[in-house]
Amino acid sequence: MLYFLVNPQSGAGRGRVLWERIRSELEHRGVPYEVVLTEDTDHGTDAVKRLTKEFGAVRREDELLDLVVLGGDGTLNDAINGLDDPRQVRLGYIPTGSSNDFARALRFPADPMENLERVLEGKVRCQIDLGRIVYETEENTQAERRFIVSAGIGWDAAICEEVGRTTLKRHLNKLGLGKLVYVMIAMKQIFSKRKVACTLTLPDDPSAAGTDNEDLRPKHTREIRLPRFLFIAFMNHAYEGGGFMFGPGADDSDGLLNLCVIGDVPIPRILVALPFALIGKHFLFRGCNAYETASCTVETEESMWIHTDGEEICQTRKVEASCDRKVLSMLN
Repeated sequence: MLYFLVNPQSGAGRGRVLWERIRSELEHRGVPYEVVLTEDTDHGTDAVKRLTKEFGAVRREDELLDLVVLGGDGTLNDAINGLDDPRQVRLGYIPTGSSNDFARALRFPADPMENLERVLEGKVRCQIDLGRIVYETEENTQAERRFIVSAGIGWDAAICEEVGRTTLKRHLNKLGLGKLVYVMIAMKQIFSKRKVACTLTLPDDPSAAGTDNEDLRPKHTREIRLPRFLFIAFMNHAYEGGGFMFGPGADDSDGLLNLCVIGDVPIPRILVALPFALIGKHFLFRGCNAYETASCTVETEESMWIHTDGEEICQTRKVEASCDRKVLSMLN
């Protein structure tokens, strides 16, 4: 049995059209399936929570849930945050979003029906890491969220927040120009965003992961003080933002996050460096720094927007990021 989580609005309605093709193919082949069409972010996450709970109640020992996501990176984020235990799931993915950074990093076939064919083969092709952030909410409570592509604090998250509330993206998607809205808002944010100070804390041992167990936390850390910073991205894969290679060395199976730290960089230098980020060469510019670590903490002097997989969450002054190694099996 295949369980589909489908975002019909992804790709300006392309998700709905593609699902009809896939549904017809499944029925033609007699493949048993169930489907949930998402209505919003919370709906997708809640649907996966219900599904995994129901499946867990009847599953046989060592049986895994085959979940196929049809949508963009945001729909993937909804799905992985609805999982009680990612190790009990085999995930298939058919990208239909406007950014598709996850599919880009894993070099998925461009043909959606070829992706479906690989899912139907039922073979686990790889096991990948999942990132995790713990953050302080605006209500002064702690919350946690997983990510599959990247998470970030600062400029990249502020772009996601503004894109999320503009209607322009929907209109440009219909013209095949959805990425243009990101560029427009990114330029606006560069000129209007006030950079604030932050402290980045890293373990001396890059492989030391974050944990709730105080006895297992890294004993030796170093602090990097940035008097002003633009953003810090926690990269599980190479790309975010529709093709910017902020984590050129990222490996989704090594248990490490690749950090892209953009500090006190003058606006003219940022504008020159950004095109180089499309090919992962932005670290050639002073103020753009890379780190590799299994865990880290960022504390800012003022509340900043955070995101996971391009989905804005809230504003916070503290976020801890870590990586869980090879916890998710991929069918394609």
